[in-house]
Order: sequence, then structure tokens, then C-alpha cells
Amino acid sequence: MRLHASRLAVGAAACAACCAWLLLADAAPAAAVEIDCDVLCIWATNSETGIDSALADIPELKKPPFAGYKGYKLIANPKLHLKEGETGTAPLTPDHKLELTFKGLAGDKLSLRAVVPPKKLDTTLAAPSGKRFFLAGLAHKDGVLLLGISCARSATVPPPVAPVAPK
Repeated sequence: MRLHASRLAVGAAACAACCAWLLLADAAPAAAVEIDCDVLCIWATNSETGIDSALADIPELKKPPFAGYKGYKLIANPKLHLKEGETGTAPLTPDHKLELTFKGLAGDKLSLRAVVPPKKLDTTLAAPSGKRFFLAGLAHKDGVLLLGISCARSATVPPPVAPVAPK
């Protein structure tokens, strides 16, 4: 008995679809990535006030380019919990707020967008998880605002698990 080529093609396609379904059925769904962020809103001035005791353990303030200021005061320390694609708002001063968006993972880094409206700051960057980075330049009273932002994967959400191949 001879099989026609079309019957062979249909059988092969059905077999491939069944195998793909079996592989996907055992795969664990990708876990949503969530992050926790700590925002330091620091007022840097040239007044001889020294470093606020709440900021004493931040060595970056004693190094260029920040070492040129003579006074640092912590004026806000909001925390944000963000899911991938979500934007959170952190109050900084009565005149400023930070809108931080977690865009997702960029390799082993976190892709973030930081906005201080209206059009005072708007930047997208890839930051290492758990490492503080600084954004600066927002005028405030007789100085500037420095934003020290540190984001890391949330401890409440486990990292994604690789799918297990069927045995």
C-alpha cells in the first residue's frame, strides 16, 4: 500500500504539533518580574551644613562630582514596588515628583525610565540590580536635588524557573 505525499505531510504536521503541545504543557509559566526601589532625594548646597547623618554611609557624596558641595540633606526617602511595565510615583518635594517606570530586564540589568515632570528630567537607563545610581541637576532653593536610586528584584517574587524538558 502506497501513502501519498500529502498524507505523509499531514501526519508529520500532526506529530510536530503534538510534540510541541507536550513540551509547552510541562513548561512552567514565566514568573512576573517585580522590583523594589529605594529613592533618596538629597538637597545639595554650598552652605557649610555638612552631610546629614542619614546620608553618612554614602561614599559617593565625598567624591567628584558631588564633593564640590558643602551641605547635603535628605529631604525624602520614598520606596516603590513595581511590576514590569508599571509606573510608580514618588513624592520628592512639594514642587517635584519622580515617575519611575520598570520597563523590564535588559540582560542582567533593569531597564528603567525616570521622569520628573514637567520636562525637568526624562531619561531611560539600564541599571545593575541592587546598585545605587544618581541623577542630578534639578534646581532646588539655593542648590540642586540629587536622586540616589537603587532597585533590585523583589524578594517576594521568585526568579523565573527554566522549563523542564519532558522525560
